Amino acid sequence: MLELVYQCGPVARLYGEERLGVAVQVIVAPMVIKNVTALSASRTSVLGGIMRVLSNYEGSILYNQRYFYRGYERCKRCLQTEHAFALPLGKYELYIDTFLSVPIQTKPEGGALTLDFDETRTQFGLRYLLNDDWILDANAKYIHYWRDDQNGYDTRDDIWEFGAGVICKCFEPVTPSVFAYYDIRCKAYTLEGKVDYGFDLARIGIPLLKIATQVNGGYVRAKRFFTGKLGNIQKINGMPLEIRNLTSEKNRYAYAGGTFELCFCPNGHVESAIGIHYNINSNSKHVSNNNLANYLTNHKSIAWLGARMTVSF
Repeated sequence: MLELVYQCGPVARLYGEERLGVAVQVIVAPMVIKNVTALSASRTSVLGGIMRVLSNYEGSILYNQRYFYRGYERCKRCLQTEHAFALPLGKYELYIDTFLSVPIQTKPEGGALTLDFDETRTQFGLRYLLNDDWILDANAKYIHYWRDDQNGYDTRDDIWEFGAGVICKCFEPVTPSVFAYYDIRCKAYTLEGKVDYGFDLARIGIPLLKIATQVNGGYVRAKRFFTGKLGNIQKINGMPLEIRNLTSEKNRYAYAGGTFELCFCPNGHVESAIGIHYNINSNSKHVSNNNLANYLTNHKSIAWLGARMTVSF
């Protein structure tokens, strides 16, 4: 309620002297004030939440000569980008991670197929800070693969996966973590462990540089082809081809890998790195004994170079 009151007469007393004049008195109902205050607080809360998310952002652009995911080579030379947003809520933290990998295409010799996959990956998660040393994590992940080139090779694949794990910060700067995942599309179980370690070279008199390393390993057991349904291949070089029978193949293998990066850190928000990566798995090179992790590649183990630039707030 808003009320205007018109008043004529002695309306003010200035320096002890009464003055004659006209005054307009504005009366605002307490409910109106309360609603306006609530609206203002709501907008402030939303803006504050957005600023908190933006203040917990990390984004990277990467180039890799190879791209492996859980021991499985997805493509050769590629450009990638990933972005992570987090919203702290007391002892909890909501987060979302996005990832995009795009192969750098080259014309295949003799019309041979290039079996590199494009990939998008989106992960939603919730972390709980048990204490200063232990973090619990639960997440859901959606992965989409596709491949469509001038030779007519057309593949689509979608994967939904749920995971949970624990991160230990007891031994910083060494940070181990263990996660378990279940892929509902492939009926696949994955157990994966990682150990991250960083060393600031400024401690030995070399400023602006640091070393970042990671060692990882895991085991996959799937009731279907590891990527799920390989897809509906419509044609290859003009000829139709069906390989849907591969979706019923079982698959299990172990894998391991490592990364060693030299990082240039001019400030606390920007980091550039170049490094060497290595991957090995227990699968055979071809489709045999139900081992399919290397179906699209001839490498059970390989090393390659990569570079990245990361911005964080």
